[in-house]
Amino acid sequence: MTKSTKFISLLLVLIALAVSWFVVRERLDLGNKSEDEKLTPAIVVERKPILYRSEIYGFSFSYPEGYELTVESPEKISVGRKNIRGIETLVEISLVKSGDDTGIQSFEEFVLDGSRELCAINHALLSLSCTRIDDIVRIAPFMSDAGTNGQVFYLKAEVKENTTGKTLGKRRGPFYTFNTSPSTPNEMSFVAIYNPVVLDAEDANEDLIESIAKSFVYRP
Repeated sequence: MTKSTKFISLLLVLIALAVSWFVVRERLDLGNKSEDEKLTPAIVVERKPILYRSEIYGFSFSYPEGYELTVESPEKISVGRKNIRGIETLVEISLVKSGDDTGIQSFEEFVLDGSRELCAINHALLSLSCTRIDDIVRIAPFMSDAGTNGQVFYLKAEVKENTTGKTLGKRRGPFYTFNTSPSTPNEMSFVAIYNPVVLDAEDANEDLIESIAKSFVYRP
């Protein structure tokens, strides 16, 4: 082997060793970071909840920072997120009153009927109606973090295409409901925190809905 050939071979070996060292150093993150930089954990910014309180009805709830609150009336509120088309509603909060035409019924019957009314949609192209509780085992007691008692359930729904008459079976919910009758003299009432009824139950932002329900406080 000539001297030039030996030199070239040695040079290639040195280049290969140098490349291997840089690859290993990058994988082990040994660059120019100091020991302090290597041991410093990532900073996590916690989002503080934002409180909404109804002075009229005495209930309150919190929603995460970064979401938008829309108050259409004291009885109709929503929480959503901004997008290029406006605000996408992710949670609806409604206060439902019994009114004068409710007749004689239990509070539980009133909550079911009121929730079915919240679930109704009538458009030119389609209509939506909720018929009954989706499954009796899904009616479950629920308690907020502040100790306010309520319940959670789903409803069976029927979507009808008005142009064709075709119907589809759907599910709506979850619905978290809390008794607020002490705030409405001579009427029964409840607050429902629920998935927008235009969305199937499978498309619900369950974590956000449940977090708002857990934050619910009622002090009339």
